[in-house]
Amino acid sequence: MKCLITFMAWFHLFGGSLSPAFEQENEDWLQRANSVAAAVEQEDYETARTKLKQLSHRFSQSQLADQNLTVRSIRELADVIVQLENHLNQLRPNPSAIREATWRLQFAFDAVANPNQPLWKEQAYDLQSQLKKVKEALSTGDQKKIKRELDRLDLQYQRIRPALLIAKSPQIVNHVEGLLRFLRSEDEAISKKMRVVEQLEDLMSPIFHGSEQEVYAAIGFEMLSIKMIALTISVVVAGALAYISLKNYRHKVP
Repeated sequence: MKCLITFMAWFHLFGGSLSPAFEQENEDWLQRANSVAAAVEQEDYETARTKLKQLSHRFSQSQLADQNLTVRSIRELADVIVQLENHLNQLRPNPSAIREATWRLQFAFDAVANPNQPLWKEQAYDLQSQLKKVKEALSTGDQKKIKRELDRLDLQYQRIRPALLIAKSPQIVNHVEGLLRFLRSEDEAISKKMRVVEQLEDLMSPIFHGSEQEVYAAIGFEMLSIKMIALTISVVVAGALAYISLKNYRHKVP
């Protein structure tokens, strides 16, 4: 029974192997996401909306339950489409917000199509550099400068967050985000925040270049307990949210 439960946790969290047909479908999604990005780059928002609608339709019509995608991945892929769609449909489109939403779309679909060499990992250097700037700002004690650098760090993190949720377990993402929230706390000492930045710096290499086990080792989590917690919480909650997201999509898309 213990082995069965552990297997179920692994399957629901990380999914199974992809069939050749689904790998081809993943590539089709990614190509469509890239065509959206190309239109956004030219600020051709009308074409971007059309391309995004096509991607949305193909994604919503896929037999996702048969494709070994985790429920968390389904939810994130649906969310990045909706977010970009909302930005593109604004009466006065914000080019900066649209570009950021497009990055999230590309990174998320690429994380599914290219799990071994995903684009989101190319953001490692930028995040590491920004953490150094946050540390420098903290050393000055200048609250305005600290806020500015934390805002920039958050922007860079949000860019890869959907892809990170697809590629890594929720516990890893929750731990990182807990550290980021700590840096925003007004009641904590600068010295404590400096140590938190150092913790984030230590996590960058295993998150971007290591395995799940290496990330957990850096955090100090125990692997089996994490999977058991994920089985009882993440699967149920993420499954419900994914079902709602997909149901809403299929209702919207003809």
